[in-house]
Amino acid sequence: MNTTLIKPVSEITGRNPSKKASTLCAKTKMVMKHLNSSKYEVLGFVDRTNDVVLRPRYYNVRNKLGQFACIE
Repeated sequence: MNTTLIKPVSEITGRNPSKKASTLCAKTKMVMKHLNSSKYEVLGFVDRTNDVVLRPRYYNVRNKLGQFACIE
């Protein structure tokens, strides 16, 4: 089960990236500052757009102990 999400930076951060933040490094810092890293992993950006590719870390699957498990 390989699920990825594509969300715009403005939806994650609540503001549009300005021309100063148009570099890949600046956009990555902006997203990592607002994103819950225990729930999502940032895989990258879609070409040169403001769309971020995310992979959820946990699904609604449990292991034999009844804990939520990560699917790889």
